[in-house]
Amino acid sequence: MPIPAKSNTVGKKKIGIEEILDVNNPETEIYRDIFRYSGLKLLSHDTDDKKKEIKENTKNSLDTVFRIRELTNWLLENHGPFKSDYNLPYNRSTQAHSKNTQVNNKIKYLIQLGLIVEEKKKVKSYRNPNLETHEYDLTIPGFMLTLKLYLDDLTEGTPKYKQLLRMLLEQSIHSIPEGQKDLNNFYYNFIKNLLEKCLNSQTQILIKFVDLASVYLNDFYSLRYHFNNYISTN
Repeated sequence: MPIPAKSNTVGKKKIGIEEILDVNNPETEIYRDIFRYSGLKLLSHDTDDKKKEIKENTKNSLDTVFRIRELTNWLLENHGPFKSDYNLPYNRSTQAHSKNTQVNNKIKYLIQLGLIVEEKKKVKSYRNPNLETHEYDLTIPGFMLTLKLYLDDLTEGTPKYKQLLRMLLEQSIHSIPEGQKDLNNFYYNFIKNLLEKCLNSQTQILIKFVDLASVYLNDFYSLRYHFNNYISTN
């Protein structure tokens, strides 16, 4: 799913959104696992697939905030290369400390890509209340990338697949600038009603809309133009 964000260079190779989404790229596995950790709270959020009306279930209504240390602890048990190191004869605290810098550097890179943001206000550390630490959160593109990663891991047509597809759809619609999704805007209402009817079938139409919404996040006119072209030729 193409999401507009600039690429950067890691080592000698260029890593951007497409590389992160490439499950066959071992160099970007840690980035995918970071987003999978960020999305754990999303999976526990229930969505009623039977409701026809699309209700708000978007980034602004969900808690996706995390801390580096919590993320590192999770990666020690769930990220393949870290799990191998975790089996070495060191205690957990030492392992987490040794990986903190590496994880922090990955987070900084994702911030450069516009997928994660560092919260401005520091919070008290869980382990030492006398210390303060940063919290991090997904941006809207990062949130959509996270949903797409989980969606690709699921079987099409299952309840969980439909749930995440609905969330992706709702975020795409929610991301349309306010001035362009006026209730009197005929084409906005046409698209919204069409997508609602496709929730239980024609999922390829929804996926295409989500992909286009990711590219034209702030340009509804270009979004509707390209989506209309897709509909008319398929």
